[in-house]
Amino acid sequence: MKKLLILTAIFIAISVSTFSQTYQKSFASLGGVISIPVGDISDAWGVGFNIHGNAGYVFHQNIAARLDLQYNTFPYKESGDYTGYSLKSTSIMGDVMVGLFNKDADIKPYGLAGLGLYLNSVSDMKYQGVTYYRGSSETNFGMKFGGGVAFKVSPKLSLFGETSFNIIFGEGTANYLPIKAGATINF
Repeated sequence: MKKLLILTAIFIAISVSTFSQTYQKSFASLGGVISIPVGDISDAWGVGFNIHGNAGYVFHQNIAARLDLQYNTFPYKESGDYTGYSLKSTSIMGDVMVGLFNKDADIKPYGLAGLGLYLNSVSDMKYQGVTYYRGSSETNFGMKFGGGVAFKVSPKLSLFGETSFNIIFGEGTANYLPIKAGATINF
């Protein structure tokens, strides 16, 4: 009986180690590009930029989770004599990703859904150097869904493109669509 248990443990260890080598266990990404305002905020705010970073863990060759941090800023559309007025949104999200995370694949498409917090702020607006509107800030709950594709450059490095529709719950419609590109390091 003892030999059977030892052989079973060895078989399981070999099976797990063989299976675990088919995909990368963890990853970290950094990138950015643009953010497009959608809904009510698109009336006053223009296309801005996005900077983001995330780190995650692959649980199965088709399922991963990550912590995603994003910083988005949108300029005020009406400039003229107005200065300093901008909308900033920083998000802290937990994402679930479903896709192809096999380390041997050259192209890895994925979908994602996430929940988390959005820290939003509007800076002071000045008209000819005088404060015309005092800024404000608020924290809201929100969600996102989207997808992307990663392209393998080397066993440890991938380049990716990704987009996600962000929905911020609160007064009015505060949604945006970041279009991101960046690099991922696989561990």
